Amino acid sequence: MEYDSVQKINSCRICNSSSLIDFLSFGNLPIPNSFIKRDELDKKENLYPLTVCLCNSCKLVQLRYVVNPQIMFDNYLYIPSSSQTRLRHFKDLAIKTKQLINLTKPALIVDIGSNDGSLLNCFKNLGFDVVGVDPAENLVRIAKFNGIETFLGYFNTTIARKIVKKNKRASVITSTNVVAHVANLHEFLRGIELLLDDDGIFICQFPYLLDLLEKRQFDTIYHEHLSYFSLKPLQILAEGSKLQIFDIERNDLDGGSIRVYWKKKSNLEFTIYKDIDNFLKV
Repeated sequence: MEYDSVQKINSCRICNSSSLIDFLSFGNLPIPNSFIKRDELDKKENLYPLTVCLCNSCKLVQLRYVVNPQIMFDNYLYIPSSSQTRLRHFKDLAIKTKQLINLTKPALIVDIGSNDGSLLNCFKNLGFDVVGVDPAENLVRIAKFNGIETFLGYFNTTIARKIVKKNKRASVITSTNVVAHVANLHEFLRGIELLLDDDGIFICQFPYLLDLLEKRQFDTIYHEHLSYFSLKPLQILAEGSKLQIFDIERNDLDGGSIRVYWKKKSNLEFTIYKDIDNFLKV
């Protein structure tokens, strides 16, 4: 068992509280997508602890153990272009985003965790400049082959500065099914702050904790998904940043997800959607 490749967390990744309560353990399991060949069935697999805990302070549900991300993401097998449902979702997201902020050429769209560039291709087809960021070398090669400029690496302030220097600041930053994978959420948001234009928006999407609980979706808990979000801890995360959540909506993707819209606090163009109070009650 490679515990050297696992870090046990003793404080919440949002509020830094040490009041973490373990409430669900799956024991030791292989990482997701670690498929083995038939002739490897007799070999011992690496197993990693999978335990879920609750922060008693900010109420973030999160994994107690974090597997080294290089083990899971440097060579990644899932490609969204294999799913027609996801491709339709990406197309709708691009069109809605264009309408929301009245995007005009040559606005820059940056997708974090851009995979093979499927979402960015939808924005590219609408005439916008696009840039991706992804840590998987195999996927970056595919995206570049398909004409999507992509930075290799885990998004942070360093990569944000590189994008701005080579291109410009982004009118829109997207991140679908990625934020829940991020261990250092504060560094991630600092990167967003650097990269986002003053009147731009950041859109992220991930499975919703309420759907996980109500539908008993225990199979959506695995090593990649470090955080299981409701809105309350996200609001606390935003309070310590230059960003502000101004809208949120639910959809049926991945068994039930939320899409969260952020802006800079200095941007007065977007008003706070009144239904956010209902999400905060959860």
